[in-house]
Amino acid sequence: ATYLEELGYNAAAVFPNFKYREDVPGWEVNIPEISLKLIAIRSGTVSLGFSGNVGLKGYGAMIILGCVVTSAKLTPTNPIPQDESFCDECKLCQKVCALRMFGSDDLDTITIGGYAFSCAKRVNLARCQIVCGGLSGLDKSKKWSTWSPGRYPFPTSDKEVMRLLATSINNALKWPESGDEIGVDVYELKNHEDFLNALGDDKEKLVNMIKETKLTCGNCQLICWGDPKETAENYRILTNSGCILQKETGEIIVLPHEEAER
Repeated sequence: ATYLEELGYNAAAVFPNFKYREDVPGWEVNIPEISLKLIAIRSGTVSLGFSGNVGLKGYGAMIILGCVVTSAKLTPTNPIPQDESFCDECKLCQKVCALRMFGSDDLDTITIGGYAFSCAKRVNLARCQIVCGGLSGLDKSKKWSTWSPGRYPFPTSDKEVMRLLATSINNALKWPESGDEIGVDVYELKNHEDFLNALGDDKEKLVNMIKETKLTCGNCQLICWGDPKETAENYRILTNSGCILQKETGEIIVLPHEEAER
């Protein structure tokens, strides 16, 4: 953004998360200021995978997007052709979602600028909030878990999911501190002033939200390395990694699923 401003254009960086259009009902879940993902797939920067994550050949979904809005007149580019997509629809991403947030083969399609893009239909976004938000981590198979010590029966309906969301939030507040919480303190980041400027007027509220958010998943993105053999090996490693348990002291330990179940 600074470079474009030096050239005489208006420009502003877009923060990729935690900022939403609060005037729209349900904004907490659905409405970012600008969807970096949708801009990226329409512009041909990346392609859209079955999981809904974006990626590139040779890298898979292991990428992070950035965005700048500017008054500069730029030449539009076309999307990446489907036959050049990084995604071969192996659907291992589906199998590493502990609560199966996209648990069927049904697709959602969105049209942007005359081009249609499809990915797996979401069953219930709260399933992702529970697992990625660190409230629960045991896979449906009960043979492995994320880094969350939360343990609950697999919910089979939306009603059970919402009940689990409420229960798991209350229970997580009672967990002992493990000493290795993952929340990020923005002020410890290099060049944090630029980061804060991208957050806008509500920066203090957002800084606290980021610090208190402890993500323990991301498997649907992390599994995909853009090479079928590497992705399959990632799946093997994860599903044989055991289960996380937390002691009363707060210590996190890893056990084979047979021992963890006892």
